Amino acid sequence: MYFFRTSVFIPILFAFFSSTGNSQGLGSWNVYSSFSTINDISVSDEGDIYNATLGGLFIVSQANETNTLTTIDGMHRLDPVKSAFDNVNSNLILGYTDGTIDLLDTGSQTFSKIEDIARVDQFSSKNINAFEIKGRELFVATDFGLVVFDLDDFFVKSSYLKIGGFERGIQVRDIHTSEDSIYVATQEGVAIADLSDNLLEESSWTTYNVDDGLETSIIEHIAVIENKVYAYSGTSLYELNNGTWSITNEFGTGTLLSLEISQDNILVATYPDRIVTKTALGVIDVTDINNNRTARSSILLNGFLNVGTSVSGLLRIDIGQSTEEQFLTDGPYLNFFSNMEYEENVLVSTSTVKFPSFDPFNSIRGYYIFENNSWSSYNIRTSEELGSANFSTAYSLTASNDHYYIGSWGRGVARHNKETNEIDVSNAENSGFTGINSGQSSFIVISGLDTDSRNNTWAISYDSNKPLNVQTSGSDEWVHLNKEAITLDNLYFNLFIDSNDQKWISLIDFNGNGKGLLVLDTGEIEDETDDVFRKLTLGSNNGNLPDEFITAIVEDKNGEVWIGTERGLARFIFPEFIARSTNPNEYQAQWLINEDTSAISRFLLRDINVSTIAVNEANEKWIGSVNQGVWILNEDGSRIEQRFTKENSPLISDNIISITINDETGEVFISTDLGLVSFNDISIKPVNKMDELKVYPNPFSYSQNDQVIVEGLSEATMVKVLGVDGTVVQELSTRGGRVTWNGLDYLGNKLGTGVYFVVALEVDGKEKGIGKVVIIN
Repeated sequence: MYFFRTSVFIPILFAFFSSTGNSQGLGSWNVYSSFSTINDISVSDEGDIYNATLGGLFIVSQANETNTLTTIDGMHRLDPVKSAFDNVNSNLILGYTDGTIDLLDTGSQTFSKIEDIARVDQFSSKNINAFEIKGRELFVATDFGLVVFDLDDFFVKSSYLKIGGFERGIQVRDIHTSEDSIYVATQEGVAIADLSDNLLEESSWTTYNVDDGLETSIIEHIAVIENKVYAYSGTSLYELNNGTWSITNEFGTGTLLSLEISQDNILVATYPDRIVTKTALGVIDVTDINNNRTARSSILLNGFLNVGTSVSGLLRIDIGQSTEEQFLTDGPYLNFFSNMEYEENVLVSTSTVKFPSFDPFNSIRGYYIFENNSWSSYNIRTSEELGSANFSTAYSLTASNDHYYIGSWGRGVARHNKETNEIDVSNAENSGFTGINSGQSSFIVISGLDTDSRNNTWAISYDSNKPLNVQTSGSDEWVHLNKEAITLDNLYFNLFIDSNDQKWISLIDFNGNGKGLLVLDTGEIEDETDDVFRKLTLGSNNGNLPDEFITAIVEDKNGEVWIGTERGLARFIFPEFIARSTNPNEYQAQWLINEDTSAISRFLLRDINVSTIAVNEANEKWIGSVNQGVWILNEDGSRIEQRFTKENSPLISDNIISITINDETGEVFISTDLGLVSFNDISIKPVNKMDELKVYPNPFSYSQNDQVIVEGLSEATMVKVLGVDGTVVQELSTRGGRVTWNGLDYLGNKLGTGVYFVVALEVDGKEKGIGKVVIIN
């Protein structure tokens, strides 16, 4: 949910369009992006504005029509950092942090990938920092120097790894060219050369550093207007006069965010919300964009100032009339997703990663609710309740019957009413939570949340004297429980509650190292004397964990508890005995045994750094990993059914953060470090009572179709395909409400043209479903 406020009359244009709508085709992929954070803007001669955002490409045409493109449409990644427009070839040029360049043919809307920079192996960092088009050449500023491409056939013409007297492989942050000169901002200062000279020669460059008036040699931006050179260091703006740099305040004293030239004007965006424009004649104008809509890139076009903002999409400002239009697609507030849950046809997601470091988005990292194909976003800017409580860095998540609970990294727990959207925040001041012990008792890190079978909500307060907290069903108060008698440096971190109401609590030490798993049966909440627990670690008599850093815990359809660690997976077949058992055999983790006896390792996925686990209605396990993509395992974890990576699928990143599943439709939501995608899986929720089966496509033609889909199945069924004479031609054993069949018989042969009956028999024999399909050979 977005709130737009202004003190002048501003007509707001909402442009709701997405190229990534939720297609329900089995095996199809979708991207759910936020286009609100614009990294860079480019414009064509026709007046079309191309916004490179954290969530893909957002296009506003000269007719104010909007369109979006993502990885589904062929982009290399969702987050291009720089852009430029080649009007001769009508190509948009996009640059990425890994050195890859995308060329978008704006006529055909097709992408080509240029990987010359990405393939360079001499330097580890290949980030593209700036583009500059000069004639029919493209100058590219990279983390290791300048690369020049010919724009007509896009081959590398030149590369300058050594610029003047600066170090070889220097990071080039920005470029500007005038009629006859090139100006380069680097991490060692500014370099200027005549374009007619041999730029490979050190003597062709004039270089400037701290000896020439710069307080620091690290220069972020550079721009030239009417032979006046400006350079920005990150703290000060400098002007070059007679070979010496001096600080200038002609654009104000705020923190500078961008320094750009557009239509012979210099545009300076300053923090938090203003743009200073200076014409070639020296006329200065100040435009306020207000409401914390920080500018990240800007251009002048037909008398309008077009501003790419940090969280509000594109603003088009009529400077003379003090009016503006806003262009923004419906979507989440930011393109960051962490912990997710899907329940009752609603997707809820937080946006903060584990152990967050400082970044400019931390204060607005809230949570999202996706319902009825519409996004609502809640953070300190969109919610008065969250703003007044300074509730930010939303991390953990659970849901009770009536509320969503969102845990913050430092600000307590927000409780969100599902019906009314009312929000209240519990913290140290109003609810008795105790925070981290290092002198910051009011800093409440809610690192784990879950709800038990009696609708009580439990919360972990990380590094607290009372780390386990509960709000009983129907209550507004929190009860705070003491830590169990385990080692002092074993800190409660994450939380999972199984169907027996046992609390599975991952443990870490003060340095963030894994210390195993605590399985706790709390008995009666108010009576801490009846608590029973078992600490699980490495070793055959201590729990047999694959690793002591626990990263994921989930319960499957058979009541088994599966855990993911930094070094593989394991399952507990009889978890109900663990907390109270005295027999080591009853609390040993079972590692996954590979059914492929020829495999290198006896154990399946033994050394995978698991990040998340989800279970679908077929009891298959979706395993997300750190930088290795997604695996789908069969029910008992002995076989890999499928694997997705960014190389073999539209998965946008191999670094998986969270997975959750819509059991009604089979849509699997996968959050990555680059954004959110989904995959439409086969498995869906079973029906309570089988009757007439839905079989499609019907008719099924071998020349046009590759699978028959059968829906309306119960929990566990045997599906038989029969000819009109009653002969069984194929059998399928399945769990969940849907199964696919390739149309072939037992021997892998195509069937003859005719009508075939599909009969589903429940495993326990209580239910039967019948359908039919016409097959055309």
